[in-house]
Parts: sequence; C-alpha cells; structure tokens
Amino acid sequence: MVHEIKNFKLEAKCSTVLGQTWFQGNKAIWWQVAAGAPDVAVAGADNSANPGPSPSQDTLVEELLRGENEQLQEEERQRCHLQEQHNPDQVSPWLQTTGWLTVFAGRSASLADLAQLVRMPSMEEARLQLLAELLNDYVVPQCLETLRITPHPYRTWLKSPQEAPQNSSTLKKYTRYWVQYICFVIRSCAAHLEEEEEESDLKDGLSLDAEALHEAEAGPHLTSQQYSCLQQMHRLLRQAPNQSMEELEDEICQQLASQLFQYCLLSVRQQLHLESPYKSSLMYFLAHMGIDAARNTFREPQTYKSILAGVLYISRLFVLEYTLSASGWLILNIEAHEGSRAIDHEPVTEETPLKESTIKAFQVERKNWLVQGKNTPIGALLRLLAYGKMFNRM
Repeated sequence: MVHEIKNFKLEAKCSTVLGQTWFQGNKAIWWQVAAGAPDVAVAGADNSANPGPSPSQDTLVEELLRGENEQLQEEERQRCHLQEQHNPDQVSPWLQTTGWLTVFAGRSASLADLAQLVRMPSMEEARLQLLAELLNDYVVPQCLETLRITPHPYRTWLKSPQEAPQNSSTLKKYTRYWVQYICFVIRSCAAHLEEEEEESDLKDGLSLDAEALHEAEAGPHLTSQQYSCLQQMHRLLRQAPNQSMEELEDEICQQLASQLFQYCLLSVRQQLHLESPYKSSLMYFLAHMGIDAARNTFREPQTYKSILAGVLYISRLFVLEYTLSASGWLILNIEAHEGSRAIDHEPVTEETPLKESTIKAFQVERKNWLVQGKNTPIGALLRLLAYGKMFNRM
C-alpha cells in the first residue's frame, strides 16, 4: 500500500488480529473475531515460527461456528412455530401475500403429507402414468407445433413462449408441473369418482357433486365443466386398465387426450370474479407446490418462482393452441389452423397470414385470461410471480 504518512512505522501503527471469512479468492471479505492474537499466521510474512493456529484458536473458531449454527436452527424453529400459530403480525410478508396459512388452516394432515398429493405418478399408478404420457407425448407436442407455425408478431403477445425452450430439460420440467397438477386433481377426486361410478348416474348434479367433494375432503374447488371432464377421463381410463399410450386404441387415445387438454384449458380459462384465487383448482395445486416437504415448511420466493414460470409457460401454450391450433381437436370442435388462414388449401407456414377475425379472437383470449390484473388463475399467478421477483431484489 502506498501512503504519505511521515515517519510511519508498521510496528507502531498495526496490530495482529484473528480474522474469519467464508469466501475464497482475492475478493474475500474478512471480519475480525478476536484482537491481540500474535501467533496467527499473516499472509506474506515469515510464519516459520507459527506453523499453525494454536489449540485455543481452534476452540474459538469451533465455538463461533457452533453458535452460528445454533442461531440458524433457532430461527428456523421460530419460523415454523409462527407458521403453525398463524400470527399475522409476525408471519413474513411473503406468506401473507400467498395466503397459504389460510389455505391450509384446520387441516389435520401435516405439510409433508399434503405435499405427497403433488408427487409424480409411481409405478403402481398406471392410470396416472398414462395421463402423464399423453400430456408429454401428445398434448404438449401438438401445442408446440402450433407455436412453431404461428407468425412471430403474434407469438410476442404471449411473451414467454415465443420459441420452444432450446434446452429440452427445461420443457420437460415445465410439463412435469402440469403432470403433477393432473395427478393432484385425480388423487384428490379418485375416491369420490369411484363411489359415484358405483352408486349413481353420472349425468346429474355435477356442480353439487363438485362442491360436495371440496366440503367433504377439503379437495380442490371444481367447476361443473371441470368435474365433467374428470368424469369423462375416469370412464375412459377404466376402459384402458394398465395400458400405455402405444397400446391404446386410436379412438380412446384421441378422446382421452382431448378431455385432458380440455381440462387443462378450463383450468386456465376460469373466471374467479371476486372469489379467493384458491377457488381455482390450479391455484390450489400451486399452494401445495409451495410446500417444502424436506423442511416441513413453505418455499421461499427464490425456489418457488421457477415453478410459477413453468406453469405460466405451458398455460400460454394451451391458450395459443385453443385459438390457433395447427391440427385441431375434432372432439372439442376446435378448428384446425388451416381454417383460420386467409388463404385456404395451401401449406401452412410461419409466413401464412391470419384472418382478421382470428387475430381479434386471439387478442380477446389473451386479454381475458393471460394478463395481470384479471380475476383469473393466471392473473393470480402473475401477481405472485411479480411479488416474488420484487422480494428477491429486496
């Protein structure tokens, strides 16, 4: 170091102290933990007389580390205790914003048990594995083909899915969240659907049955249309026990994929009015995804926002597929993309223009379901995502 202090003597102006750092490299930040430690090794000095820290210094460092570890554990215990007590004056702003404590209030099951509802299908869950296969290999690829041939200016309206993710693992992760959502809903409703199949005619009282499901089992709120889709999927799955997608008859495969796509679409295109966002089965699922089962607590924004981003990406794909489908969904009366083009009977490419009516329909769908400020599941998701990003910058 260069200085201009006259008659400066190193011995008179400096003293040796014991320092500590958690970092490595030339940008390490040190802090003093003890003064007057003449036997500590100093970088750049002749340390031959001081081969290493003394036992007393080792003991001091161990005590410091032990004390810090105990403090972190105590903070975690207090945090879990506050979550269990649900004291709004002491709960973190993140948990107040999410409202998860209210969602799970009064539930007898532990957080770890509730988190099991959103796990991926096991080898014993053949029906759920089939739905996962259909979503991965049928529904999402068809949505990506629609994205591929959609003119770029209209893709920009969707923001995130302007292109398919370059990293295939990213797309798999995003799709996995929706697989977990479908598994969550089927598991929550399985017993009710089985009982209804055996005891009653499935054509009547759909909305009443859906509400009874939530009241009896604290399961997800379902609209009558969503519940009808679950019933149709349940019937079709009973016709294909322990079969893979390749083993399914073409007709059953198309029907099951169509009902699966329709349920996903209904989960995105849902008007909540002034109700709690957790009246949406999709948002109710995302509350369960907010559980950190390993720590028996809730996720922080740093780890939760990637889940929101993945669900949002696939949601936008579903709305794009509904409006500008490349192949169409005949069972759902959704036209193929060619029928929406200004020039018929020609190969469809990215440069093929869209009809004005199709463009307007696409704009309406986007504004109704995919923007922040709307009382929709995606509107609620975007609010959480925006808060999570702001929370990370604080």
